[in-house]
Amino acid sequence: KVFGAVAHAIAGLGAPRLVAFDGFLPKDLRDFEAKVGPIALIVHLRCGEHELLRRLALRGPREHDVGLSAEQRVRHHASAKHQSIADEILKSFAAGRDIVHTVEAEGPLAQVEERLFSLVRRAAASRGVAVPAAADDASAPPPLDAPFWGRLVAELEANPRRSYNARKNAATMKDRVGSRALKNVINLVKNALIDWGVRDVVAAARAGAGAKADGLCVEVLDVASGRGGDVFKFAQCTEDAAVGLCYNGVDIAEEQVAEARRRLLLKPAARHFRRARLFVGDVVQSAIAGLAWQQVVSIMLAVHYAFGTHADARAFLRHAVDPLCASGVLLIVTLDAESVGSVAQDALQGALEENGRCAAGNALFRATFESRGTAEAIASGSNDFGLRYHFALAGEGIGCDEYAVAESTLRRLLGELDVDVLAAMPLSALLEEQRGANGGG
Repeated sequence: KVFGAVAHAIAGLGAPRLVAFDGFLPKDLRDFEAKVGPIALIVHLRCGEHELLRRLALRGPREHDVGLSAEQRVRHHASAKHQSIADEILKSFAAGRDIVHTVEAEGPLAQVEERLFSLVRRAAASRGVAVPAAADDASAPPPLDAPFWGRLVAELEANPRRSYNARKNAATMKDRVGSRALKNVINLVKNALIDWGVRDVVAAARAGAGAKADGLCVEVLDVASGRGGDVFKFAQCTEDAAVGLCYNGVDIAEEQVAEARRRLLLKPAARHFRRARLFVGDVVQSAIAGLAWQQVVSIMLAVHYAFGTHADARAFLRHAVDPLCASGVLLIVTLDAESVGSVAQDALQGALEENGRCAAGNALFRATFESRGTAEAIASGSNDFGLRYHFALAGEGIGCDEYAVAESTLRRLLGELDVDVLAAMPLSALLEEQRGANGGG
């Protein structure tokens, strides 16, 4: 989340700029570069314990100091373990790169500053970036305090495109142990739906194709395709059905599409995989131009981002459904308002946060409602649009704002688009049905 907020702050600067971090050394510098930007200079200031304590005493406490005394902080900084970790991080990261420099900081501060500034000027020149002049007090930027970062994170997480673009491998597999269990369940549900959808359209196509059935290719539109996880589910199901796959994926987040493209290139091409195309686009704003008729349209865990207004929800569904051929299959997985309502009810039982929000969750997720009124509306089963809450999954780092989706409202919108709802059920019921079909396995 810190890296995402920093990247968002830097993006707001526009043209390439110099950005400096004081007293900040990420444990994974390569991850930092991937998410925030290239590192041109790291300065390791060396200073003895006595001098550090003297300078801290002269400086005095600051509002955002960590909750340790000056002596504890200095002892930690000067410990052999801390220095060894820092040295190892810098050594492994900077191999073959002239970016790490050590400056002895025991001398007069004016000399230390001059040495530091000369390194900054040299690093800036190597990147072709001008060093800005120091601002006077009248034009100084706002303090980078807790409210500043709070606003940045709120901006980042209020917009699905920004939020998902910031999730470049947002957590390690170790961090994702809890969320991975939940994702495994969701993947089982997706597999069941995709398998059913592919088998249905293949059976109908073969019945109508007769002798030409051998060359069948299933056209698939995957809306909000993300990092491309579902393309391999479609590939497996079409391979099992002995037909070809023509896959089209669209997502609003450029970074997600880039990751999906990378994953596709790493997979060996299968004989039945006829074509794969990936698009960046906002399905609320427009449909994908030039698509053939699609036999399967899949919208997995994305409808809830479009339910801010009736117009947005209808446009999203219309643009997704428009390419669907007669007798085609639409697959939707979403969080309906009834499910979110039980979480909202739990949130209402707890204490309000200072900003008037209320929240509930468990080890896997946390849902935050922007006001008690919003939580009450969702808990009561309201069909209104624009009932927003913030959802954060454990291990992902960055959450996103979503809207409650009442099943009755979704059914009504689909009916307006001439889509017949054949089945609707909770994920748990679908899993039980699958277990029964597999003999209880």
